Amino acid sequence: MAQRTCRARDRSRGHAGVRGCEPGSVPPVAGAYGLSGVVDDSLEGFDHIYFEAGDHCSLLHVTGRGFHRLTVDLPHVPISAPVH
Repeated sequence: MAQRTCRARDRSRGHAGVRGCEPGSVPPVAGAYGLSGVVDDSLEGFDHIYFEAGDHCSLLHVTGRGFHRLTVDLPHVPISAPVH
């Protein structure tokens, strides 16, 4: 697999052109907005997943199975690790 260098986007710039998201917020599901993304491996296996809904005030809730269906086509990579 080819290695790619990535960096976090400056959230203060917002998401120009992403309809339905407030400036500085994170689109809830990348694919729904025509964006690419990755999924942290550590999110697999939970019964419930909550994430920002694109407006800094609302949370979206999906079941673990629903989250898997939403993200099945995205690369799943180890991003975080438990703190011991």
